[in-house]
Amino acid sequence: VSLVTVREQSRYKANGEMKRISVSTASQQPERYPRQSPSTATTGVEELDRGLNGLFWGDNVVFAADDAADVEPFFLAVAAQRALFEAAAFVTLVRDPDELSRAYPGLDVIDAREGGALAQPRRLLDAIAARCAGSPRQLLLFDSLAAMSARWGRETAGRFFSRGCPLLLGLGAIAYWSLPAAGHAPTLRREIEEITQCVFVVGDDTLRIAKAEGRPPGVEGRVFKYRFEAGGLLVIDAKTGELRLARHMLVVEAVENPSNQISLEDARKRHPAAQIGDTIADTL
Repeated sequence: VSLVTVREQSRYKANGEMKRISVSTASQQPERYPRQSPSTATTGVEELDRGLNGLFWGDNVVFAADDAADVEPFFLAVAAQRALFEAAAFVTLVRDPDELSRAYPGLDVIDAREGGALAQPRRLLDAIAARCAGSPRQLLLFDSLAAMSARWGRETAGRFFSRGCPLLLGLGAIAYWSLPAAGHAPTLRREIEEITQCVFVVGDDTLRIAKAEGRPPGVEGRVFKYRFEAGGLLVIDAKTGELRLARHMLVVEAVENPSNQISLEDARKRHPAAQIGDTIADTL
């Protein structure tokens, strides 16, 4: 695996070059609100955002779960807020792109399946670097580390992760990863948990914040109960029993999609300091 360093990323911008990558839509647009974009991103779950104080741009988020089905609702929740990111994509090593397009409408699919142009870790990492360098503040969802280990071997999968995380941190992208809770050696698990910014342990209808880098005391160790229902991901704070379902709205000058956008005038009725490019929680 070849690490594309933050210093190397600058040549993508300086030379104005973008490598061709195997995605359904290559995003090369400039940042829409470079001065007014929020300093944090959303998980798509209001109560979790409250507990974390939001996601910081560049956060790598690892979900540790014995059952992959326990992780999927959280991937779907953040994907539903794709309009709040400059671009969003699912990186697949094994899942069918057509199936992913149906499950995650509006997301690009980066096809890294066996036999394709991005099947090798180095090419895949270079393609991701090129994509994110051209448009910051993206969302990337990855197939599980178990799938990477099955394809490339545990050592190579671990190197891909350990080199991809600082790369995405430097580029300001939000990345979601998943890891079987008991499927990797303790040494590899410790390495993974050391280099990522957030680690959530999921299981038995609970989510525990095991790591939350850069957050105030008291964030790590918080436990949430959750369930997935039609219409949204419901998360219950285990301490208060409070239940909230919310959507995150992007403040815009002219509303084109009322399901995830709100006008500046209406936003300021709720939050007088709101600016174009901010996001506000709309509790349902």
